[in-house]
Amino acid sequence: MAHAKDVLSDQLLANANHPSWYLPFSDSVERLSEEHAFWTPNEESNSIDEIVQHRLYWNQTWQTRYQKSHVDAVPSIGNNDNSFIIPENHTFAA
Repeated sequence: MAHAKDVLSDQLLANANHPSWYLPFSDSVERLSEEHAFWTPNEESNSIDEIVQHRLYWNQTWQTRYQKSHVDAVPSIGNNDNSFIIPENHTFAA
């Protein structure tokens, strides 16, 4: 019988790399330019890069919490809007 941890790990990898229900992330952004990655239609919207930053933050946060078996392994970010902030000198290709 498969261990739940192995199943979850396989699903997370498939989500990023395997074309199942939708394209893998890498395929989705393969031809995306820097200009398009940072573009927003208005002040209330997030760019693709900001959304990717948000997803990376939460994926890393929950992975660390899962690995350490403790929800406080990563301190609270406070306001969730902070998870969309792009680090200084960041490029989409990086």
